[in-house]
Amino acid sequence: MEEDFLDDKQCAIFKEALDHSPEGAYWFNTEGKFIYVNKATCIMDGYSEEAFKDMYLSDIDKNFTKAELPYLMHKIYTARNWSEETTHQRKNGTVYPIEMTGYGFIYHGRQTICAFARDTTQMRFFRKKYAHTNTKLTKSLKEKEVLLKEIHHRVKNNMQIISSLLDMQSRRSDDIILKNALQESRSRIHTMALVHEFLYLGDSLSFIDLPLYINKLLHDIKQSCTAHSNPVNLEIEIEPIFFSSDKCIQIGMVVHELAVNAFKYAFANKENNIFSIRLTVQEDQYNDSIELYIKDNGDGFDTTQNHIEKNSIGMNLVHSIVEDQLEGTISYSTSPNGVVYKIIFPYLEHLND
Repeated sequence: MEEDFLDDKQCAIFKEALDHSPEGAYWFNTEGKFIYVNKATCIMDGYSEEAFKDMYLSDIDKNFTKAELPYLMHKIYTARNWSEETTHQRKNGTVYPIEMTGYGFIYHGRQTICAFARDTTQMRFFRKKYAHTNTKLTKSLKEKEVLLKEIHHRVKNNMQIISSLLDMQSRRSDDIILKNALQESRSRIHTMALVHEFLYLGDSLSFIDLPLYINKLLHDIKQSCTAHSNPVNLEIEIEPIFFSSDKCIQIGMVVHELAVNAFKYAFANKENNIFSIRLTVQEDQYNDSIELYIKDNGDGFDTTQNHIEKNSIGMNLVHSIVEDQLEGTISYSTSPNGVVYKIIFPYLEHLND
């Protein structure tokens, strides 16, 4: 280490400053014997300045023996930044925690060690109190997470009960229109229930992995709609995005309506049926947006069918969700090679949503 040399004048100024310090300060020789203590040290430990002149560090710090002090002093003297947490014992026998720092210098041609002591009783109290509070908060948070997961589980189960009731009503009716309407309602309920299932089974109670959700949703729709018809191949390309449960329900409902529409009307008499969905993030200087493309390679719709479909419950629902809830736009084009929907909406969600 680079040694600091202090003359008598400098030491007098230094001691004057230390005597006004609120922290304990003392100098040792290489044997660990006190050479100087400031007023704060006398107050903290209960000994007079004269008493300290005949004492060693081990007299107030029982964590060290007198034989260990030379090694400790050498360690402090040669260290660049020495510090340690220990305890001191007052004259009345009480023990309190301190944090010590120290360094070495040359005084009157001899190696001298200067150390500072800070009473950490209050700091340790607040540290312990903080740890206790943090433990309580963590436990409370875990309990709330369990409760919220149970709520999502019950919501999903209640939706399944409603779906089962609609299925019972459908089986008791001979009205084909009514049976189809009830089946569509069951499918929509499943779309919403699936979100609560993901929240119940997932790691987060705030956000859902959109690609996993859409994949599961489309495969469920495919199994339901194509069980007794021509097979449909799915092409799914969705960037890894996490959305809130509300936004996932909104996107899921849009995908559901357009997918069911395609499975019901686009692939009636065709082989090599393909239903494609692509969702990407479009970066912008000001606001990023989401672009959702949904396409089928069916026979397309003529003008009359477009008008009918747009005014159906499903398409009204799609327009309402895209324009009013997602605050986006929807457009579509038709051809003999199928229908393409293009939906654009803001990526960021409003904090008050």
